Amino acid sequence: MSEMLWAKGLPLDEQLHAFTVGDDPLIDLQLLPFDAEGSAAHARMLSGCGLLPENEAKALVAALRRLNEQSERGELTITREQEDGHTALEVALTKELGPTGSRIHLARSRNDQVQTALRLWMRVRLLDLGEALGNCASVFVDFARTHSSTLLPGYTHMRRAMPSSWGMWGVAFAEGLLEELEQLPVLWSRIDKCPLGAAAGFGVPLKLNRERAAELLGFSRVQRSPIDVMNRLIVPARRRRIGRQRVNSSAMPRPAVATMANTADGTMPRPHVTLATKARYAPNVR
Repeated sequence: MSEMLWAKGLPLDEQLHAFTVGDDPLIDLQLLPFDAEGSAAHARMLSGCGLLPENEAKALVAALRRLNEQSERGELTITREQEDGHTALEVALTKELGPTGSRIHLARSRNDQVQTALRLWMRVRLLDLGEALGNCASVFVDFARTHSSTLLPGYTHMRRAMPSSWGMWGVAFAEGLLEELEQLPVLWSRIDKCPLGAAAGFGVPLKLNRERAAELLGFSRVQRSPIDVMNRLIVPARRRRIGRQRVNSSAMPRPAVATMANTADGTMPRPHVTLATKARYAPNVR
């Protein structure tokens, strides 16, 4: 059996196939654990809607858990014939579960499937980025405290002007990092929407419980418009929204950082970041 799900038994130009596949088999390895999580939530949602027998949903979730663990250990690979992680997962499920494995794609498209995996991946990376920014700012504060009395001339028009210190220099970088850190809750709010159920951009003619899928995956809400889901996938930078929307950033674990003083003496507070553990946002679908 061909591992290319789209194959129709027609001749295939190997060079054209290699060009279109590109580096997807390598890049998608990063998405495999998140693709498995999203698929497990999808299976449970289908079962809750009566679209998939409960025993089949449990078998799918158990198999996806094993595939997730294999991918995290680096034991699950994607062949050139499979092209991407979606096919690799579905082929593995079908080999283990037979026809039940292929039912994971019921009421779902590759479009909302990859969007979901990308959102889950971005959430983890966003928390990593916030922690890294906070830690880097703390290093600059330590540097500023250590060198608060080490003189450094301030320059104006390429000439020495006001006296300064290496401490003030370090604080400038710490303050800049904290300003960048303040933008992360806004980004979190934009990706904290579950795209599952949008299918190829127009939904599906089945009664799905999209809110349940969002809940299982730890999203705060559903991305309502299926077309908007696809717009974000295809041309996210070129779309413009009508009007402005106030962003509620409380949905993300907001970093708690101390206010930086404009001096570099020993009384300067040390910034710290209190981010919830990743487990709090990991999908509870196992």
